[in-house]
Formats: sequence, C-alpha cells, structure tokens
Amino acid sequence: MSWHVVYTKPREEFRAQENLENQGFNTFLPLCKIEKIRAKSIHIVQDPLFPRYLFVEIGSSNEHFGPILSTRGVAKLLRHGNFGAPMEVPEYVMENLQWVGDSLIVKAKYQPDDPMLVLNGPFKGLEGFFQRLLTTPSGEVRAMLFIELLGKRQLLPFPVEQVALIK
Repeated sequence: MSWHVVYTKPREEFRAQENLENQGFNTFLPLCKIEKIRAKSIHIVQDPLFPRYLFVEIGSSNEHFGPILSTRGVAKLLRHGNFGAPMEVPEYVMENLQWVGDSLIVKAKYQPDDPMLVLNGPFKGLEGFFQRLLTTPSGEVRAMLFIELLGKRQLLPFPVEQVALIK
C-alpha cells in the first residue's frame, strides 16, 4: 500500500474524499481549524490544510487509476513529470501530516476597526483599519484594511505577515 496525492477541482476536496471513500479507497484530507469573523462574531470552521489536495492510499503500483481519475471532484493525480508514474508520498510524511492536521488551529488575531500598520511593500508605513480576513482561492490569507489613499478610503488586501496591530 502506498499514498498518492490527488489534486481536486476548486473547493471540492470534501466531495472528492467522500466519493473516493464510497468506492472503498482509504483517504486522508488534512484539516485545520480556522477562526473566521462573520457578522462581527468568531466562528471556528475546518478548512483543508492544503487547498485542492488530498491523499489516497492505493494497493499496488500496478493498480488501474481510472476509477480515481473519474471520481467527481478529482481533477488529477500528481505525477513525476507530465506523463510519469503517480507520485508516492513516503509513510513518515503521512504520519507527520496526520499529527499536524489534528492539532493545527489558525486564530483570528484582529477585530474589525483595529488600527493597523503596513510593515513592508509599496504601502509601507501607511496606517489603516482592519475589516476582515479573506482567504484567496489559492489558500492565502489576506487582511482587508481600509486605508486613506488619494483622498478616499480604499479597502485593500494585504498578506497578514505584512501588517501589524498598532498598540
């Protein structure tokens, strides 16, 4: 038995996992708990640790991959090169991922209207007010800030590591 990486269609990790398990495959979708602010209250949701990726355990390297590739929610299997064999994930990596997936939590550090400072980039030194966190389709987390720019209040996204709370 070996683990392989499945690349899913956008936001269909849970669908792909459910459909693969219905076919008898052993799967693993590492999740992390994320605090999201909605309607001025904090909710904890579980999101994939690696957006668009999940792991499937396959019996032998000679097994036919057709059922996996035709599963709803699955886009493809990761391969070595364009036409190489499906990529195998070492067992020790899977053990570490399972531990991390069960214990990771990402906390919302900021509240709406908290004063923020942009630390680097083209807007370095500007001050603004935090509004909300935004997760991009690629899984990156952005802090949405209102910044006074060109005489108007602009809502702009910044990587969370580029901003800091003003005390």
